[in-house]
Amino acid sequence: MNNAATISEFKEYLKKHNYKQNTIVNYINCVSQLASLYSNKPLRSIKIREIKQFIKFLEERKKLAYGSINTAIHAIEKYFNDFLNSDFDFSDVKTSLQPKAFEPEILTPVEVLKAINAIENEKHKLIIMLIYSSGLSLSEVISLQVKDIDLKGKFIRIHNGRGSYTIRSIVSDYAISHLKSYLRKHKANLFLFQGYRYKEALSQRSIQKIFSRAVENAGINKRVSIKDLRHAFVVHLRDFGYPLISILDNLGFGNASTLYKYSKVGLEKPKVIVSPLDIISRSHFSEKVDTTSLIEIFGHLADDSDREYSQEVIKCLNAGAFRSAIIMLWILTINVINKKCLNKKAEFNIAIKKHVHNARTVNDLEDFDYFKESKVLLAAEELNIFDKSERQVLEHCLDIRNRCSHPAIYKPSPAKVLSFIDDIVRTVFK
Repeated sequence: MNNAATISEFKEYLKKHNYKQNTIVNYINCVSQLASLYSNKPLRSIKIREIKQFIKFLEERKKLAYGSINTAIHAIEKYFNDFLNSDFDFSDVKTSLQPKAFEPEILTPVEVLKAINAIENEKHKLIIMLIYSSGLSLSEVISLQVKDIDLKGKFIRIHNGRGSYTIRSIVSDYAISHLKSYLRKHKANLFLFQGYRYKEALSQRSIQKIFSRAVENAGINKRVSIKDLRHAFVVHLRDFGYPLISILDNLGFGNASTLYKYSKVGLEKPKVIVSPLDIISRSHFSEKVDTTSLIEIFGHLADDSDREYSQEVIKCLNAGAFRSAIIMLWILTINVINKKCLNKKAEFNIAIKKHVHNARTVNDLEDFDYFKESKVLLAAEELNIFDKSERQVLEHCLDIRNRCSHPAIYKPSPAKVLSFIDDIVRTVFK
């Protein structure tokens, strides 16, 4: 089979596994570039040393950024180890470049309103309004269908690109009034925002141009893109006092790295979320969950990011947001465990391969996102980070955390929250 044919099959493989269209395009492009560089041989015969040379070529000759090279590594690893069922060790396939710090340019609330009001076209104004109002990504807003809009319930159904879940995102009253007006005037056949062709969605490029013109017309002198509206949604709600875990959970973000990133954005220094005096003076809350001992325990955390996480946990408990508190405390816990595993990186990479076939080699904290947390717990036990009974306690805590992802089914009582906290503290923060 020639290279073109096998790449075409790889494309079908990605479609079958419900990869997003952008990801498919990027992965196929990366594998095609590899095939082009070694055009004198079949892709199947390429060795790991040649893959390393290709990554070096992208870095030194193509001058690609860290993110693009990292995408190429993931694409090639997916092609060889998952699609072709090879068993290449990608632990040494990496770039010498360093990722840029996550520092998006954040529009102020006033600037967001100025940008929206600078748009005259009703359809264009509504698109930008919904992205900010509901925290939508560009791909999510163009994929919206009329049936996804619930005007009475004031929410939008957002379908995960791989079909694994559907989330409901709130829509503001301000946006609802514009939506009703738009739907009265525009009879969309399929997509909420039709493109120029029948039954096709508006293109991403069109929306990017709409936003760029709005920013320019509003006289905003910041280098921002359409994705920065979503950043603004998160940061503004966080600054208005809403727990960060609740905001990101609403957007479908559950991994620790995303929470860590947003905990830093727009802050000159770690922000004290709540005063201990406020906690102990609110008698109605102290009857539910006493957090005094937690504040003392979390005060000994060495890492600034971990301390910020712990403050979010306290804030969730203070607000009576028990589901969010459990989820946030678990993410803090698994981060601490991941860091302990990373300190024994060589041993962990051996241990995890016993529990995960073709396990990705761990080099930094973000690599842990590729493993189920239950598998990390098994590997951590082998590293003597905790013993078997403690691992079983943590598995029980993980089960509670997972049940908290379904608010309509499970609502933890104050007693359950206290038990969860006690198990976590005794096992990990002892």
